[in-house]
Amino acid sequence: MVEMKLSITVILLLFLASCSSGSYPITSPHYNIPSGSKLVIKEDLVLLPNSGRVYIQYGRVVSTKEVDQYFPHCWLVSWKIYNHPIKIKMGSFNIVGSQKYEISLQNMEYSIEYASASNFLLAGSPGGTTISEYTTTLKIDSSEQQNIREFSCSHWADPIDDDHLTVAQINRTLGKLAELMIVK
Repeated sequence: MVEMKLSITVILLLFLASCSSGSYPITSPHYNIPSGSKLVIKEDLVLLPNSGRVYIQYGRVVSTKEVDQYFPHCWLVSWKIYNHPIKIKMGSFNIVGSQKYEISLQNMEYSIEYASASNFLLAGSPGGTTISEYTTTLKIDSSEQQNIREFSCSHWADPIDDDHLTVAQINRTLGKLAELMIVK
């Protein structure tokens, strides 16, 4: 009996290990963008005064206020904030690391439900809507533009039926302004 439990445990552990290891195809939202890939900026971008980010959505530069968090959007991060405009020049950035993370956000207001026939209180519970922010962050490097060191893409979505952005979705978001080029 003990040997059977041990055998089942070993088989289960091997199965779980096989699910979590291995690489995903480039079309998968779980594909890990490899170091050595490139982010190519195809048009000069302007970092506005007192801002540390340039946002791109629907293939164009947008302001912070214009970003629709529910749809794919990307941004470049400057490590210094200037009181005058700074140009991010056309060129290529080497990708030296990547990370995917998911943050779950929940509306913490109390939801209250009433019985339909009367105003009798059935339940009052913390909760509300849950949404996840799916983000891919790339550490980038360029000898010509050492102040620009990070590139991220994100969107908010229902945690049950959505996932991280694929490489194709990131490139569609960038449009003609930039391109993520994957090393094979």
